[in-house]
Parts: sequence; C-alpha cells; structure tokens
Amino acid sequence: MKNKYLYEMTYEEAAVAFRETDTALISTGSIEQHGPACALGLDTACSWEVTQRVARLVDCVCAPPLPIGFARQWMSYAGTLMLRRSTFEAMVEDVCKSLLWHGTKRIVIINGHGRNTAILNDLALRLKYETGALVVHIDWWKLGNVLIKEIGLENPPEELPMGHGSELETSALWAVSPDYVRPDKLLKEQMSFPIFQGTEQILAAPRETPISIKFPSFGSYQPGIGLDGTQHTRSGIVGSSLRATREKGERAFRLIPERIAEFVRELQKVPIDEVKRPSPSFY
Repeated sequence: MKNKYLYEMTYEEAAVAFRETDTALISTGSIEQHGPACALGLDTACSWEVTQRVARLVDCVCAPPLPIGFARQWMSYAGTLMLRRSTFEAMVEDVCKSLLWHGTKRIVIINGHGRNTAILNDLALRLKYETGALVVHIDWWKLGNVLIKEIGLENPPEELPMGHGSELETSALWAVSPDYVRPDKLLKEQMSFPIFQGTEQILAAPRETPISIKFPSFGSYQPGIGLDGTQHTRSGIVGSSLRATREKGERAFRLIPERIAEFVRELQKVPIDEVKRPSPSFY
C-alpha cells in the first residue's frame, strides 16, 4: 500500500485502502509524568513510534494515535492528564467501530501505558462478542523482557530497568527525540519498591518516612494494592534511568516492531467469519 495513515488520506484514498486490507492499527498512550528527565508524552510518543514502524512492515491502515489514557495514579504530578476508565474505553471503542464500519476485520492496538491494559483486554473481548472481529492489544514495552540482551539492557534486578520511566522507556523516548529527554536529570530512585518480587511492599505518603510491610512470597502471583504514585516513588520513576542511552532505544525500535509485525502477519492468516458491521447509530 502506498499510504497507510488515515489522517493523510482523502476519503477516496481511504476507500481504496480498506479494500486492499482488512487490518488496522491503533496506537494508545498517556500524558503523564515519567520523572524529571522525561517528557510527559513518553507513553504516547513511544507507542506511536512503534506503531508507525509496524505499519511499514505489514499491510494495514493506521488510525491516528489516541494520546491520553487512564492515569489516575500520577495526578499528583503537574501536567499529567487522564481520562476516566469509561471515557478511555468509549474513545477506543468508537474508533474500533468506525474502522469496522469501513470493512476492517482485524484490529491491533499497540499500547504504551500500563493502566490502559485491563481496559483494552475487556474491550477486545466485548468487540469479539458483538461483532466477530479479531481485536488484540500489545503492550510494546513488555517485549523488552524477551529482548534484553539484543537491545543491550543491563537489567540489574535491583534497578528495575523495565519499570516506569527507567532504562527501557527513557532510552526509547531518547530515540524518538533527544529534545524529549533532559540528560542532566537522569537518576536512580532511592525508594525501594520491589513490586515485581512480591515479598515486600513499601507504603509512604509524600515526603513522609516510608513504611515497609513484608509478607510471604505468592510465587508468580502479585497481590494488587491500591497505591497513589507518590506512595512508591519520590522522583516519579521506578528503578533507574541512569543506564538509559539513545542507542538502546534505537535498537529497541528496530527489534520490537519487527517482532510485532511477525505476530500481525500470523494474525492475518486466521480465517474470520463475516464481521457484523456496526451501525453509525452506535454513537
């Protein structure tokens, strides 16, 4: 396909594109704090970068990025924006149904923000029930867990390099644009919060002494604790951004989209029965 981006097309060109492919990509992100070194748009900028790179590798149409997500836990930090769960879900649902109206049968949502994940899971299944379409979502940064060596992530477990605003995310944002990262503000969060080990949780109100509570490990299961972001980080990041480099981000953006594109091409082999075309009255 010559052009894959709907916002660049005329309606006649879009009609041709929807006849040529039944696959669409959507990018979701967030506008939220990622510590003093990273721009608020990290989640949106990085998911959109990954989505564009995947679009170059597969037959698809590509919707414009949806930049704001569900970010309640970071509202204590200036500049964070959030949609209510219901608003975020409705926004993504309406875009999906618009694509289905035009003939799409497969939708791949490339997500850049963790709190969007559960909402997207629920929506994907509901759209399957309602329309028969194949809707999947991918948290792009999680692929870093299987590409640690290839990307060059140093991965010291005590620094949680896969954490919020730490090594991978900061490196990726750096690769999107050096203007989005303040290198002199890179840091290591001193407040220990091993949320992935499950053996200890830290609870602390802002500027107060942290309170450590310990409990037996639940194995791979992680208990859910309702925490405001200020209760597990003082700087706004989880882990360390000191090991971030633009080069690591560039490698991540080369390897991760290739892996996602392989997955999309496999999805395109799945036979899909006729999709129930939603009426514009869904609005």
